[in-house]
Amino acid sequence: MPNRSALPVQSPIDPEMITDKFMYRIVLGWKLNSIDAHGRAIIECIRNESLRKLWKEFLNAELEDYDKYLKYGKLKGWTRVAPIYGEPVT
Repeated sequence: MPNRSALPVQSPIDPEMITDKFMYRIVLGWKLNSIDAHGRAIIECIRNESLRKLWKEFLNAELEDYDKYLKYGKLKGWTRVAPIYGEPVT
């Protein structure tokens, strides 16, 4: 006879795993991706001045939103702090 199938494993879904900090970082990633996309769109629109102007407006608006969002994350302590490397002090 074939081996018996394994019993299903019940894994509880904990809603506490999705924290505000986690969601902040996801939205921050989206914002960075859209800034990158707008910058690339400006580069691609070399010959169309009116379209390039539109993408510049989108980029400026996105940068303003990013700045506000980053300040909010710093206020809450959700941003990742990059290490500062300098000359060793002796």
